[in-house]
Amino acid sequence: MHVNFVATSKRDGTSASGTFIMTVIKTANCDGQASGRIACLLVNGNHAVIDGWMDNPTGVFSAGDIMQATVTENDPQAYGPPVDRAGFGIASGSPECPPAISGTGPAIRSGTIVVSAAR
Repeated sequence: MHVNFVATSKRDGTSASGTFIMTVIKTANCDGQASGRIACLLVNGNHAVIDGWMDNPTGVFSAGDIMQATVTENDPQAYGPPVDRAGFGIASGSPECPPAISGTGPAIRSGTIVVSAAR
């Protein structure tokens, strides 16, 4: 899956804004795309949780109304250098703040995650 997003909020997580787009790397049995608007962004150090409304989800993303994500920049490992991690989920209902997602997700294969506190 390829995911691109830009999100910002106030320090307390209010006034979240931004967009996201998720695209499945198409295979014979799997495809889909979803884009949408960020509804919640909470940052704690190098870790952030995000959720938002999906607009016109297709394929695997059509099973829900909202996207939930957790991203971690420079997550330490027991062996090797720190890695960036991201986990994404699809749910029905409406966005909540804080989002109903936890953990750090698997290491990302390519790309960059930047998590920074509001100024």
